[in-house]
Amino acid sequence: MRRGSSRTAFPLANAFKTPLPPISTSTSPNPAALPPAWTASPLMEKKLIWASYGLSALPILMLLSGAVNAFRMADFVLEGTRRLGYPDSLVPIIGVIELLCAATYLFPRTAVLGAILMTGYLGGGVASHRRIGDPTWPAPVLFGAMVWGGLYLRDRRLRELLPLG
Repeated sequence: MRRGSSRTAFPLANAFKTPLPPISTSTSPNPAALPPAWTASPLMEKKLIWASYGLSALPILMLLSGAVNAFRMADFVLEGTRRLGYPDSLVPIIGVIELLCAATYLFPRTAVLGAILMTGYLGGGVASHRRIGDPTWPAPVLFGAMVWGGLYLRDRRLRELLPLG
């Protein structure tokens, strides 16, 4: 193509010069788009919150007590760690991991990250117990379900993302 020609080298160049429609900056979902079961009254929201606290309490207490016992280097913790085939030197590290998982799950702003971390931690527990043939392997699965169930009841964004009602 020669200089000064009225034709452009890229025929769709003018198509990119037209303005785009404005992007909606609203982050709140359309209430009409939500399932009727989750457009709850304030009383129902309060009941969901309390149910979520009850459902989340047991896994949190389990992790916190595990962390305390790991830092104490309790005999039963060391015995269980050896039975699973891990060295005693990992016990304080496991305690720190338990504490971090519980702490991130407790704060609403980081609760989803905490649930993801706890899922990974509990998945490692399932793998360790299954490896040695321990029949208590469903316990971490149950605790993981309680973690996500509590978060599901507590966090409206998660209920909107995955409407089960």
